[in-house]
Amino acid sequence: MPGPGFPVANKILYKYEQDRAYRLHRQKVNASRPTVKNKQPKKYPHLILQLKKIQLEEERQAEVDHENRLLLQKMSKIMKEPALVDSWNEYHTKSLNLPQREKQLREIQMENIGLAKRLEHTRPVIRSDELEGEYQQKKYLQMLWNENSKDYDMVIPRHQRYRQLRKMKEAELAKEREEKEANGEDDKKESLPPIKKPSESQTIRYNADTYRSTRSDNGDKERKKQSKIPARLLDI
Repeated sequence: MPGPGFPVANKILYKYEQDRAYRLHRQKVNASRPTVKNKQPKKYPHLILQLKKIQLEEERQAEVDHENRLLLQKMSKIMKEPALVDSWNEYHTKSLNLPQREKQLREIQMENIGLAKRLEHTRPVIRSDELEGEYQQKKYLQMLWNENSKDYDMVIPRHQRYRQLRKMKEAELAKEREEKEANGEDDKKESLPPIKKPSESQTIRYNADTYRSTRSDNGDKERKKQSKIPARLLDI
């Protein structure tokens, strides 16, 4: 094969020869052995396992297991058999501030008892009998006002209105008598004094004349208003 730089008759053949020479060269390089050994040293089994060390660890573990077994037997024997002494000292857990807390609790209880006694013996500020008297007086005055005032919205005949008022008064008087009989006491402050029946001479009569208002020539309209008040009040 001619060297590089020389003309060749066939370039394809020349290329083939070069590739073949390169392959042979690489095969020889790969097949050659190095003069210096750079491989990993050989591993020996007795150096990897370390049987002596394993044996020592097993012996130590066996000794520890034996001691633990003996200790467990002794503890189980102590728990099962009674103690050799008969002077038992039983100690219980106790709070250090328990006496102080008990003292405070007793003081609070005594204060509560004293407060309850004072509340029991305290007299009320508002008297119920005075309130009841004021209520009855107000009710009585309200009834008088309703009797003397005229309701323009609802027209009730005179005799029917008087009958209703008489029934209401009789029911109230009967209720008061029942309460007095049940309680067994007649308190003058709580009950109102009875009203005497007016005589014919003392009967108040109201006559309202019809008033008229005339208007002047300027154009005021005339109006009529007539108010009628019952001639005789109801006997209460």
